[in-house]
Amino acid sequence: MKTITVTKNQRAIIYKNGQLTDVLKAGTHNLFWGKTAQVISAQPAITAQSALFAELENGEFSNLLTRHEVDSNQLLLRFLGKNIIETYGVGTYLFWKSDMAISYELIEISSTENITTFNRSVLESAIMIERVHRVVVPEGNQLVVFVNGAYKYMLPADTYYFWKNANVFSFKVVDLRTLNIEVQGQELLTKDKTSIRVNFSGQYKMVNVHRAMVENSNYYAQMYAAIQLAIREIIGSQTLDQLLETKTELSNQLVERANTLLENIGLELITGGLKDIILPGDVKEILNKVLVAEKQAQANMIMRREETATTRNLLNTARLMEENEMLYKLKEMEFVERIADKIDGIQVHAGANVSDQLKTLFSK
Repeated sequence: MKTITVTKNQRAIIYKNGQLTDVLKAGTHNLFWGKTAQVISAQPAITAQSALFAELENGEFSNLLTRHEVDSNQLLLRFLGKNIIETYGVGTYLFWKSDMAISYELIEISSTENITTFNRSVLESAIMIERVHRVVVPEGNQLVVFVNGAYKYMLPADTYYFWKNANVFSFKVVDLRTLNIEVQGQELLTKDKTSIRVNFSGQYKMVNVHRAMVENSNYYAQMYAAIQLAIREIIGSQTLDQLLETKTELSNQLVERANTLLENIGLELITGGLKDIILPGDVKEILNKVLVAEKQAQANMIMRREETATTRNLLNTARLMEENEMLYKLKEMEFVERIADKIDGIQVHAGANVSDQLKTLFSK
């Protein structure tokens, strides 16, 4: 005789001559000769693939078990009290009956909609998170849902959960905020056949999500190409001088033209402009020479204007002195004073009146 001990979370499967003869619950049991025991856990489900499944399902011990079948679009939830402790997908299962508050719920998971039957804390649990698709949509973004390759619907910013089922889900999170775009190094010819390179910088936003994400493929590449076309169309119709003189106006025309092309893509170019206009080295050298010549001509004109004004002032002064003898004498005394400032010394010779000598000196 042999003694075995079975805990409350175990079952002892008793065999005699290879045949199942008994199932023992928790306790201490004596086994007589010729019998063997297999002690197993009472917690996990017994699946249809198990050899024990067939022995228990149709035998006299089936009343000790609960049987559940789960289809491909169903999920079996096992509860302890109000808490989910296990989930089971497609298959057939046997569970040992227990004195604990164990319950089961079979739910449909074929839906392609966001799960609303369970709160977030349940869906975020380690047991449930493996059964769902979890998608976080940040503020300022929108979720586009595709099911089996086909567009389904759109959802605003939030956290969403979808059952993992026979459907194939695809999720695209779309940014609805204002974004930057740079179109660099565009080489083209102006109307007067001058080769230049331009850099464009702008800001855009998505205004029609369905048109951009569903009706069109790779909306960003299409937007980039549309702006390239607008740049070539607008700049190609201008000469180099017009381009340099009306850069701001041309930028506004460029944005307007680009938006007519972007309307079919579901995008809008909010602002934009030519950030850089890069000229070839020889053209840049010619323009520098032209600029220097223009500045030199302006400087010469200013000098001639000043010379003319000076001559006119001298003529006016001479005319006044000619008409007014006193003014002439005052001007003469002014020049004498300037000359006197530069004289280091005066020599006065004896034998003549000093005052007459000075008068003679300053009257020369």
